[in-house]
Amino acid sequence: MPCRLVPEGRGGLHLWNEDMRALLLLILSGGLLIYGSTPSAATELEGMCRRIEKLDLGRGGYTLGRILSDQQRRVARENALSGASPGTYKFKDRDLVIVAETQSHRIIVLYEEYAAATREKLKAVVGDLYLEFGNPTVMAHDKIIYWAYDHTGKINENRFQQAKEKNEKLDILATIKLNSSEKILGDDGPQTASMYYVIASEPALRLVRQP
Repeated sequence: MPCRLVPEGRGGLHLWNEDMRALLLLILSGGLLIYGSTPSAATELEGMCRRIEKLDLGRGGYTLGRILSDQQRRVARENALSGASPGTYKFKDRDLVIVAETQSHRIIVLYEEYAAATREKLKAVVGDLYLEFGNPTVMAHDKIIYWAYDHTGKINENRFQQAKEKNEKLDILATIKLNSSEKILGDDGPQTASMYYVIASEPALRLVRQP
């Protein structure tokens, strides 16, 4: 589903619409999902995940849209987390939380979260994401960083700004969002911050939720 560029306060942009927020909240909190268990929904989800997998967005050996390996499934069984939504399961591998679809074992969400990350930890995570994914699509409020992707790859800042100026829609296939409670750049202010990043696909989440 196309995602319209929406203001996110002064000086920033919002690449996640309210549906994306709600879908992620349901998935990550174990809320009730209307699970897409029909053959047509499963086939469509399989095709969508194959497209997402080609973007090669991942961390720690786990790639969004890819089927878990036998070894990764063993890790999942040994490190299962409670509170998974129906039709999904989640587990932790070191600091990374992985959410997979039950039938296909394809990864639909990857995330890390820290309640009190030190400034050094925050900088390390941001640095790792920059090395892995390059320059982001946009940064907002010095606290939020987005990388956005369509089927051709990453949407760069110039294309993003052009779409914003023309009020155009972008067909977002997957996003990476890092959010910090404190400013990412500089050394002023509190020395700890709550912080998370999420790698996910709204189109795939919609298919998991589809009746």
